Amino acid sequence: MEAEPTRKLAALLHADVVDSTRLVQKDESLAHQRVRGAFQRLSKMTDAYGGIAHEIRGDALVAEFSRASDAVCAGLAFQADNTDHNAGLVDDICPEIRVGISLGEVIVADGTVTGAGVVLAQRLEQLAEPGGVVVQGSVSETVPDRMPFEFEYLGEQPLKGFDNPVRAFVVRVGEGETVPGPELAASGTQYTDNDSNELASPEPYDKPSIVVLPFRNATGDPGQDYLAEGIGYGLVTELSRNRLLTVRSAVYSDQLSTDRVVVGKEFGVRYALEGSVQKSASSVRITVQVIDAATGETKWADRLDRTGDDVLALQDEIAATVAATLFGYQGRIAEFDRERAARRPTTSLTAYELVLRAQWHKHRYNREDNARARAYLQRAIDLDPNYADAYAWLSYVNATETYFTSSDTSAYSARALKFAKRAVALDRHSETAHYALGLAFRANRQYDRSIDAFDRALALNPNSADALIGKAFSLIYMGQPDDAINCVENAKRLNPHYPEFYDWPLGIAYFQARSYEDAAAALNRLSEQNAHSIVWLAASYSRLQRSEEMAEAASRLLELEPDFSLSTTPTVTAFANVADQDHLRDALRELGLPD
Repeated sequence: MEAEPTRKLAALLHADVVDSTRLVQKDESLAHQRVRGAFQRLSKMTDAYGGIAHEIRGDALVAEFSRASDAVCAGLAFQADNTDHNAGLVDDICPEIRVGISLGEVIVADGTVTGAGVVLAQRLEQLAEPGGVVVQGSVSETVPDRMPFEFEYLGEQPLKGFDNPVRAFVVRVGEGETVPGPELAASGTQYTDNDSNELASPEPYDKPSIVVLPFRNATGDPGQDYLAEGIGYGLVTELSRNRLLTVRSAVYSDQLSTDRVVVGKEFGVRYALEGSVQKSASSVRITVQVIDAATGETKWADRLDRTGDDVLALQDEIAATVAATLFGYQGRIAEFDRERAARRPTTSLTAYELVLRAQWHKHRYNREDNARARAYLQRAIDLDPNYADAYAWLSYVNATETYFTSSDTSAYSARALKFAKRAVALDRHSETAHYALGLAFRANRQYDRSIDAFDRALALNPNSADALIGKAFSLIYMGQPDDAINCVENAKRLNPHYPEFYDWPLGIAYFQARSYEDAAAALNRLSEQNAHSIVWLAASYSRLQRSEEMAEAASRLLELEPDFSLSTTPTVTAFANVADQDHLRDALRELGLPD
């Protein structure tokens, strides 16, 4: 027996390909493949926002949502994704999509959805520009004001099949804003963390999310409100450079709850960022704090003091500093999320959380933890074969393995390059993927290409202190220690709360620059030494002729690396210039280490 048709009120999304006939005439098979791929991505986006893609009709798709805001978010998020996807194609067979959204009663039966609402969405879609979204007036009124959207009135439009004109609006994401991720009710995602009030993540892979709240003007002078607003807006812009982060803006909101847990639920985020600004004469003091939106707990707080008359430059500097401190592999948010993932049972980890676990083990810089990191990353890829960052970190782990052996490292280097290229192919706009590619090229001793990859990562995210550190290592091995030192110092400036790991390349660069006291001082700031760092510390002591420290460092090195050999260790042989190899080898030879 066939099921009875269901009547209900819904938000309807209709999407169509612009000039599909022209695409088919160019290459029928390829056009069909790409159009279908576009609608499969739209279908996936629809599902993420709690909608249902009922059918794909050749060059069109119809989807149903229970909330107008979810339909608008899905439409705009897909258009942004499709624009990025088309930009990566090498030919002109690039399906551009128009989207229309309406509200109306529909009939759902036999896997299809029909009714006046579907026809209206189709008519509205025909008013849209390629890559655009047009909505019915009632849709614009239903979307909450807090959503970061702008509606441009197109007037009352006469539409075929409808007796009365329909108010229509072009909807866009506001300048400097991003499309909100799927909220809890739409995604249906549930957490099983020990914390009963833990927020479910609104993004694929449970990636971190944050809302920037209004910064308070602490001067008492209304004339300084612009500075507080500028700091908040700058933070939204800088944080949005990180594509692994969902950023939502409330910097101009004036009716927010004082309960940050409530705010977190309203915006569907994991963290909230707030602060205050106080200016006097030519000095500015910024206080900033990050709040866990699930518990209301302050996770991090800091104060930044700056001097200068150029307010715009100060705004940019402060925003960049906070962004670099909070985000990136070494940032505070990654640290919080790794702690969160560590509390969950291994069997219930998401792909994103598996990557977090892998990062924690990888950062221990030893063979055993590196092996555990590889295992976690492989599980993440098994869960999602198209997860670009999992491939990027698997590449990183294999590149790191080259430091832990004195034997042939070519297999690890080859795998590092293979996985990094896969990551870039999956997401060419990923800073992490290009960062991994830089590390992989370095492991394969292709230093020029390595630096190009790091520069690409920095172009995608100029606040990436991690990419600067990666580039510093490559510059060292190319024989440019002074440039490497500048990279490390810039990374430390970007992230004043930098991890001690940054002193590793700094120590190596100082050694290569013949500043042995500075090298030893930097390397001694590492609380956890491994064989690779001890090589440089021992070499520095050798040049300084500190016999007791020389003997102790050499003994520790051989304990950690029994097969260490001057002729085979990558630490020595990786240098592009023979003179640099000899410089290190001569220093180590004085320690009595085997050739």
